[in-house]
Amino acid sequence: MRIIITVAVALALSASAAFADTNCLRPESFKSYTVPDNQTLIVRQGPNDHYRITLAIKCQSLNFTQSVAVKQLTSAMCVTAGDRITYTHGGIEQSCIIKSVEPSDVPPPQPD
Repeated sequence: MRIIITVAVALALSASAAFADTNCLRPESFKSYTVPDNQTLIVRQGPNDHYRITLAIKCQSLNFTQSVAVKQLTSAMCVTAGDRITYTHGGIEQSCIIKSVEPSDVPPPQPD
């Protein structure tokens, strides 16, 4: 019985550590973003939690879109390479494959 409880506690602690992991961009946690160029997004997840998403190719009109979403390749909690950024421009849904996601020191501007 003690072994089962110890394993359950260890699993619970590792799950909370994953939620606290600052190297994990969760799609439901996007607060704001900027598009420095058509191949890069800087996303703010929290006050001091920013990420650079680099796309595999330049995405046409990405800098003109009002919102973006993430379609995940797997059921992972974090946005990873291979997932897609989707957006609508001119009434047409477009998507681009994510090449990499990494923490960034450069925050996006705060919304007005």
